[in-house]
Amino acid sequence: MVDRYKMQKDQAEEFQNDQRRHTERKALLETEMKQLQQTKTELDVQLKQSMDQYREAEKTKAEIQRKKVRMEELERNRHDLESDITRVIAASVEDLEHEIRRFQKTKVSIGFFFSTSVWCKISFDYIG
Repeated sequence: MVDRYKMQKDQAEEFQNDQRRHTERKALLETEMKQLQQTKTELDVQLKQSMDQYREAEKTKAEIQRKKVRMEELERNRHDLESDITRVIAASVEDLEHEIRRFQKTKVSIGFFFSTSVWCKISFDYIG
């Protein structure tokens, strides 16, 4: 009978130890769950911030792309404008050269025609 009481006492102590370990384990798990919940909340906030940054980056990327296309368009327009200006200047130079040659021919013929009169020749040279 003493053995029976000793065995019951050992079983009771073991049961209490199991209960204590179970309570401690439960407290640890609850603490860990609270930490995990806090970590989850922090990660959710970080995820929202990251998503906001991603959306902002996408907007910036789209804006950069639009500006790049606009820049290319402006570069083409600048090139076209430079070509047009070059053509206009070249044509104007040719027209001016033609007018100068024509004027020089006219001046020579007028100078030849009025070569007898010094006064007329001087006044035409002054105009030219």
